[in-house]
Amino acid sequence: MLSMYPRQQHKNSHTTCIQMYCGHCSSHKIRWVTGIYIRIYGFVSDTKKITIVIAGFTGAGKSHSAKKAAKELRIPWNDSDVMIEDSFGMHIPAIFENMGETSFRNAEKDIIANILKEQTSTTILSIGGGALATKETRNIINSHGILIWLDISLESALRRIHKCSNRPLFQADRFSSEQEQNKFLQNLFNTRYEIFKNAADYRIDAELPLRDVVRKIIVFIKDSNLLDKR
Repeated sequence: MLSMYPRQQHKNSHTTCIQMYCGHCSSHKIRWVTGIYIRIYGFVSDTKKITIVIAGFTGAGKSHSAKKAAKELRIPWNDSDVMIEDSFGMHIPAIFENMGETSFRNAEKDIIANILKEQTSTTILSIGGGALATKETRNIINSHGILIWLDISLESALRRIHKCSNRPLFQADRFSSEQEQNKFLQNLFNTRYEIFKNAADYRIDAELPLRDVVRKIIVFIKDSNLLDKR
């Protein structure tokens, strides 16, 4: 179960914070988050249901782990990338090529906002690796959801997506040299890492086997009392 440690002041804020640990996975600390206790338990007491958002760098296993966790918990699962593809009637690389990244990000922002604002039951939503780069998306998730970050190293991510053809930002033909590609990917990873770290309510080590990642998602959701009362 989740145990709450005494209230302390956040070092960058005058707002009271509460530190919580999951007893089943004590190595993964819920970071200091302003009002995390109030946010989670405020959602539980509200008549509006919550969306648990699964985020992380490309290759972290967001879709697979979110789908498996939702299936075991018997709650709905959505994936923003799948919904964007359905909306445009084409795969993501084609959207980038024909419509541009801006069109993709705008559609991504709108789809995520609609899911979070119109939820009627507790839901798990996996989002694309670059979704949190949009400030509006971060704000809407902060207001209407709980964000779980699947943390993975750049090296592991690249190994996992090496043979994938549906990652438009990672295609080698976009770059004039391997050095240019490596520099781009490192900068992209560093930027997104800071965004994930600052936005997440809970971190899970995505280097772990998929079954362990799924288990930690499930334990967090159950112990945080985020499931609908049936």
